[in-house]
Amino acid sequence: MIELEKYFTDDNWNEFSNIFNLSYIVGKEEILLREKISNNDKMSTIIYQIHGSESLNWIYSKVPALDNLRPIDCITNDNLKKRLKVCLMRMFK
Repeated sequence: MIELEKYFTDDNWNEFSNIFNLSYIVGKEEILLREKISNNDKMSTIIYQIHGSESLNWIYSKVPALDNLRPIDCITNDNLKKRLKVCLMRMFK
C-alpha cells in the first residue's frame, strides 16, 4: 500500500466535507448508517451522499482502495479512519 493517507490532513477532509450538504433531512437508511459507524455524522453523510442506498452494503464490502479492508473496520482506528477519508475523497466524482 502506498499509504496516501500520510499526505492528507484534517484540513483536506474539512475542505472536502464542505462540498456536501451536511444539513439535509436524514432518512432511515442514514440513521442506521450513522449507528453502524459510531454516530459519526459527517462521515455518514458523506458516505451516504456518495453511495446512496448502497451505503450500508458498501461499508461491509471489501474495498480494494482500502487494501481490501471493509470501511466499517476502519472506523475505530485513527490511521485506518484517515485512510477511509482519503478513499472517499479520491472516489468522489
